[in-house]
Amino acid sequence: MLNVENLTEIFEAHPGETTLNIQGKCIACGRDLTVEIRPTADGFGFNGGMLLDKDRQNYVISCVECTLAAPVRQ
Repeated sequence: MLNVENLTEIFEAHPGETTLNIQGKCIACGRDLTVEIRPTADGFGFNGGMLLDKDRQNYVISCVECTLAAPVRQ
């Protein structure tokens, strides 16, 4: 999973945006989905799934069901 610093960098790359919608397919099941990310008082909130770092250059998304079925360990 991404950390707060990574997410802050993503938002800094999109000045003026209060919500980012990441569209794609779930890395596990292939379902089309949109993951909504918003800054919150405590960090960032996610709706619709999770944004994960595949490696330092690439990100993937996971739907809620797959994320709950196989939680990511830090």
